[in-house]
Amino acid sequence: MPSTVSISAIGLTHQENTVLGVAVNLLSAFEVAVHLLPAGDAGGHIAVVNSESDAGRHYVPAPFQKQLVLAEREGRGDNRQYLLKPIRVQALKDALLELIAAAAPAANDRPAAAKQARGTPLFYSLVDAIIEHRLVRLKGSGIQLMVHGPSRSLYAQAAVADLVTLIEGGGGVQADTLGEADFMQACRGAREVKLQDLLWTAARHGGVGELRPGHSLEQRVRLTLWPRFAPRDSKPEYLRLSAALTAQPMTLQQAADRCAAPLPLVLDFFNAALALGIVEVSAAPVAPPPAPKKPSGQRAGLLAMIARRLAFR
Repeated sequence: MPSTVSISAIGLTHQENTVLGVAVNLLSAFEVAVHLLPAGDAGGHIAVVNSESDAGRHYVPAPFQKQLVLAEREGRGDNRQYLLKPIRVQALKDALLELIAAAAPAANDRPAAAKQARGTPLFYSLVDAIIEHRLVRLKGSGIQLMVHGPSRSLYAQAAVADLVTLIEGGGGVQADTLGEADFMQACRGAREVKLQDLLWTAARHGGVGELRPGHSLEQRVRLTLWPRFAPRDSKPEYLRLSAALTAQPMTLQQAADRCAAPLPLVLDFFNAALALGIVEVSAAPVAPPPAPKKPSGQRAGLLAMIARRLAFR
């Protein structure tokens, strides 16, 4: 897959084209190198195909092309992924990101680094401030949020509903680390916001599958508590991951496979669990060294005879 991924729209309705445009703009906002081709251009690296339209039913993809098929029911096929109708922006964005990430040479070579010219995604700024126990002011895209990392506490002047609306609009934030006195001054008049009320929303609208430094796909993880999701943030994959990871420890790749969840989504689920302090991490199991081979009976007898002779000298 090239550095810039082009996307063709095949037989999409006006509403589906609108949703696709918003999903592509959201990916571009976080520096995923993706470009939506003009209508009628079927030469994209990824084709988003409406299987119910005449154009979609008769479409023959190029050999190199991956397809994201919008359909009323699940299906299978080489280089083909299905997304059930009616489509939503977030589901379409996640599906496109999975197709792009699957072509990357390694799981961590995901499109978009955390640091961007337009700021860092709010989700990663939240996670980093909490994990690193910093006092941080996050500002940008209309948002001002104070993060007390050591206590996992958030403070804001705006109401939660307003913050959610701003987060759903996408965009990055700048993070300023403050001292205790400056932090307390900036929090005057602010109200406390529960971390879980914003964290999962930020993950859905800013997560691009970036595994935090110091972690790997080989480590085994287990949830110590079932996460709490607001209805707006609940996803079937989140529920399957919660059930699987509270039942037994497993690697992130195993969790993705067992729960039929895109790996980027699993990585950000893990990032959120880290910030909430509800996950245990253990190193990848090390295979025990092979047991030394026991000498055969004839060889053992020979060695014993040599040892006795040497002892008598």
